[in-house]
Amino acid sequence: MVKLMSPDELKIKMLKAENERLKKKQEDLLKRNKELKQEMADALRYDGTKDDN
Repeated sequence: MVKLMSPDELKIKMLKAENERLKKKQEDLLKRNKELKQEMADALRYDGTKDDN
């Protein structure tokens, strides 16, 4: 037999799912932020240090 959820239980379940989705998105954004910071540091390190002429 299928147990029906109360509106509050359903809301809690939906909020937990949304929370997990946002946590994953935050992890992805933090990873991308770290990558971009590294790219910026690399660019600054090499900027002006190479003489192409």
